[in-house]
Amino acid sequence: MISPSTKVTPIILFLMISSLTHNLARSYCLRSKRKSYRKSRLASTNHRQSDDADLLLNNVLQRSQRVLSTLPNNQNNNQKSPGTPKESSLDNSQPVESLLNTVTQRADQILREKSISSAKDTPSTQRTKEEVPQPIRNYGKNPAITTTALAHLLWSHVLQDVTHTTVIDATAGNGNDAVFLAQQLFPNMSNETAHASSNQLLCLDVQERACQVTQQRLADLLPQSILQNNVQVLQQSHATFPELQVPVSLVVYNLGYLPNSTHLEGDDAPNKNIKTNTESTLESLMNAATFLQVGGMLSIMTYPKSDAVEDAAVHAFCQGLALFSSQTQDWRGMFTESDNNNIHPDLALSPLIDREVKQLIYAYLETVLHALGGTSAWRVQEYKKMGWIDSPILLTAVRIK
Repeated sequence: MISPSTKVTPIILFLMISSLTHNLARSYCLRSKRKSYRKSRLASTNHRQSDDADLLLNNVLQRSQRVLSTLPNNQNNNQKSPGTPKESSLDNSQPVESLLNTVTQRADQILREKSISSAKDTPSTQRTKEEVPQPIRNYGKNPAITTTALAHLLWSHVLQDVTHTTVIDATAGNGNDAVFLAQQLFPNMSNETAHASSNQLLCLDVQERACQVTQQRLADLLPQSILQNNVQVLQQSHATFPELQVPVSLVVYNLGYLPNSTHLEGDDAPNKNIKTNTESTLESLMNAATFLQVGGMLSIMTYPKSDAVEDAAVHAFCQGLALFSSQTQDWRGMFTESDNNNIHPDLALSPLIDREVKQLIYAYLETVLHALGGTSAWRVQEYKKMGWIDSPILLTAVRIK
């Protein structure tokens, strides 16, 4: 304790406060170190240490201010008393605020040094700031968020460890799907190992620009021998397919118009008005379903916002495939007016489908069933985002029999 008669100079005061700070910091660190060994409380150690540090610093400041409050009186007494030694230059050059800041910085420095030393001695299960997992930023590759990423995930499952198979990208577009399919069909391929692969990739598009872009992207990815012997990029409609020598395990469609066509310039730029149409898409699905091998998949991305009729027609065709093996509902009942009024609402055809398109779907389903020997079983799934009006929809149809 400081008696009222004691003369306190800033230097003595600084040393006293520094000593007090050091002792408080030492006491705090010892207490913190003991607590850190308690495993049940490790999860809250960092938060508790932060609170204790704030309390300690506030304590130091409050005590410093109380002691310094006696300084002006002592200085006045010193000035009035004869024979008082001349005050050091520190009295004039260092304000009270600067002194307090110095004390605070010293206390903070001691706390940091002690905390670091304690952390090195004590194992901790706490993750550092750098180790905390960062949030997902590339949503485009998350199959739980985008239907495109989900489609790629499903394709990779179908093509896992496949040999001697054909995959068809019926709407090549900008080549994004073709590149992914090539990576699945020809992994780790070089010119020396190209002869070992009998897989085939066929890409179709009606637009020359789309075929050129797809061809170039595949050329940048694959060895020349693979590109020549195992890959075809053809400028033609997807309604019909060239003769295929290798069984088909996957046919993919990304309907609508060429993506980003409005951002391309030049006379030969893809036209947004050039897009898939209902009739050619249904014919293509019919042909693909007839030669798809058991275990193979049809994958169709539809866009109700750009063509609601095509979307409804594709849904009806896929629903017909799903009902081929149904024990409770004849697929033909969807197309009979009297029966259509009595079936479950989920199986009713969309009112967007006119009579002509309805007849076309019926005929194509009959063709598929006949081509597959009168019996066939498919499992059809629909994937779309909730809460998003007219969002893209992914349909998959897997032939299981």
